[in-house]
This record gives sequence, C-alpha cells and structure tokens, in this order.
Amino acid sequence: MDIRVRVGSMLNGAMAYWEKIEDAARYYVKLYVEEKGSYSNRTFERELETVEIDRNKFYHTFQGLAKFYKQGMGFKYFIEVLAENRDGQIIARSQKVEAAIDDILSVYDSSNCVF
Repeated sequence: MDIRVRVGSMLNGAMAYWEKIEDAARYYVKLYVEEKGSYSNRTFERELETVEIDRNKFYHTFQGLAKFYKQGMGFKYFIEVLAENRDGQIIARSQKVEAAIDDILSVYDSSNCVF
C-alpha cells in the first residue's frame, strides 16, 4: 500500500505530511541526502535520520538543513514515510519525495527593502 505524502519547503528545513493509514500503530519518517560527487558522475544516497511518530500525528518537520550547491556538486534531500502495524510489520510506505530547502538568500529579496 502506498502512502501519499506532501513535502513543503521552509526556511532551512522541510515539512512532510501524509494521509492516515487505518491500521498504523506508528509511522517512521526518514530523511535522506543524495550527493553527486564533484570528481565523478556517481551519486550516493545516505540516510540521515529516522524519526518515530505517534499514530495520531501526520506530519513532521526537519529543521537546520542546509541548501548545498556548488558547480558540479550538489545535494538533494528526500523524505520517505513508512507505516507500521502493532505486530511490527511495515504495512504501507511512500515514495521518496524530494524536499526543496530554502535558505535566507533564496527567500530574501532586496528589491522589497527600503533603507
């Protein structure tokens, strides 16, 4: 079974929210980073964090994330949600959804400032 997940950008972070799964006893929200190396075209994926969420909560925010990009080298964040039943079996999971990260430079527009 698939879980539908939405991911929204926030300043130096991302928020994910998902649909309720009836038989879920808990949810696990996983944060991944995908890194493209600067010296090769290889891409590496690393799991950064797994958070256990109560069955009555349907969102989680990851904060303190950096927006990284250098020429030829980039990082992308992805979030995945899994639902577990009372027997410890994974009964549903989402696709990995990309999380765009806004930093202060991307949300700050100097044309709106008056000094």
